[in-house]
Amino acid sequence: MVDSRGFTLVEILVTMVLLSAIIGVAFYGYNKMASSVRTESGSIESRMDKIVGLELLRLDIENAGLGVGTDESNLPVEYNATSQALTLRATMNNTNQSTYGWVFVNCRSGQNWNSSSVLMVDEREVTTNDNLVFIDYRRRYAFSVNSTATSCPRNAHYVGYPINPSSNGCSDQICTQITYQLSTTQSLSTCAPGTKNLLRKVDGGAGNPILNCVADIDWKFGLDTDGDGGVDTVADGSGIPTTSSGVRSQMKYIIFYALVQNSTYDSSYNFGSSNVTVDNGVALSLPTGCTTCSNYHWKVIKKLVKLMNL
Repeated sequence: MVDSRGFTLVEILVTMVLLSAIIGVAFYGYNKMASSVRTESGSIESRMDKIVGLELLRLDIENAGLGVGTDESNLPVEYNATSQALTLRATMNNTNQSTYGWVFVNCRSGQNWNSSSVLMVDEREVTTNDNLVFIDYRRRYAFSVNSTATSCPRNAHYVGYPINPSSNGCSDQICTQITYQLSTTQSLSTCAPGTKNLLRKVDGGAGNPILNCVADIDWKFGLDTDGDGGVDTVADGSGIPTTSSGVRSQMKYIIFYALVQNSTYDSSYNFGSSNVTVDNGVALSLPTGCTTCSNYHWKVIKKLVKLMNL
C-alpha cells in the first residue's frame, strides 16, 4: 500500500530552521560583498579624481617662474607657513589654453613683432592671442616689456610668452598667480567630519577643489644651499629663501604630502590611529574631534615635483 502520511510538525519546524539559517548565511555573504563593492567603487572614483587634481598641481609647480622676469618683485614661488598656502607665479595658466606656448623674435625697433621677417618661431597654442610678455633673450629672463601693441620694444632677440592681460599675479609685469591651500570647510556628505578640500585659486579667486576629503597637508622644499647643483637641504616653509634670486638659485623641487580619505564610511573598519608619520618626521593628522574618522580608509599622498622653469 502507498504510504499517505504527511510531514509532522517537528519535521516542518526543523526544515524551516535549516532554511532560515541557509538564507541568513547567504544574505550575510551578499551584504558583505555588496558593501565591499560599494567601498571599492568609491575608492576607484576617489583615485581618479586624485589623479586629475595631482596632475594639475604637478604642471603648475613645474611651470613656476615661466615668463617671469628676474626683476619682478613678487617671488616665483612663495609659501605661507601659517595658512599652508603655496603660491606659484608664471605667465602660463594650465587651465587657460590661450596662455600656452611662446614665440621667438628677432626684433627691429619700430617693426611689427608679428611680421614674417621678425617672428622666427611661433609656438603659441592660440595664435590670435597677441598679449605677450617679452623677455630679453641675451639677459636671460630679465623682464623687458608687457606688450599688447604690435611694435618691437628694441633691437634685440626676445622670447615672448602669451598672457591673460587681466591677470594680476605680478607687480612689475603681468603674470598668473596660482595658490594652493586648504578650504576652511567643506559640505560633501561622503567626506568624514572635519575634512577639507585642497583649493586651486587663480589670481586671488575663490578657488576650485582639486582634492576632496583632505584631513591634513604638508609641503617640503629641496634646496641647493651650497651651489654645487645638488639638493643638500630639505626644508619646511620657514627655511626657504625669501628673495627671487635665492628661490631661483636654490629651490630644486617641492614635495606635497596629503592625508586623504580613500573610502566612504565603513562601520566594520578601524583605521586605528589619529596620526600618520612618513619620511622621517612628516606628521599628518586626522581632523581634531572627529569620533568616526577611524571608520574611514585613509591614504597618504606624496608628490615630488621638480621646478623646471626657474
